[in-house]
Amino acid sequence: LGAEGASGPLAHGPVLGHVTDRSALVWVRTRVPGAVVCEALDDSGEVVASAHAVTDRGHDRTATLLLEGLASETAYRYRITVEGTRFSDPAWTLRTWPAPGMPVRLRVGITSCFDDREFPEARGYAVLSSLQPDLVLALGDNAYIDSTKVAAHRLRYRALRSVAPLAALCIVLGVWPNYL
Repeated sequence: LGAEGASGPLAHGPVLGHVTDRSALVWVRTRVPGAVVCEALDDSGEVVASAHAVTDRGHDRTATLLLEGLASETAYRYRITVEGTRFSDPAWTLRTWPAPGMPVRLRVGITSCFDDREFPEARGYAVLSSLQPDLVLALGDNAYIDSTKVAAHRLRYRALRSVAPLAALCIVLGVWPNYL
């Protein structure tokens, strides 16, 4: 889930986490400890909610930012600022859920057995991102890794850059393989 570009203060993310009818969590990792801001913007580009954190080595330079006071059933773009450097992408959007008790239409994507090295033309995660799901269930073998070593798995997942836009767009629930 590497941020675009190998340099700069944003190392990984953003990853959209728990979303409710009034709030959303966004996770990031910075290259060095520092101040992080996440802002939600309305259709006109005005900031409607912001969250602040400071990353440190004790928490692996990660931050979970809670955007509160959002309107239900509303789409927002969001952006990240790390130590004064702003990161944004038109694909970084979130949509709050309807108010409790209201009906909801849910778009669920399901993935499994994805091998982007042998079949690079498949572009599975990119295609799934273009469908703008609300939730993705990644049911295992999310990237083929021919090793039982945890370090090899970590390296391979870091190289799987095509999942980053999807993780910034919607909630992704993953199942880890049980054969490590």
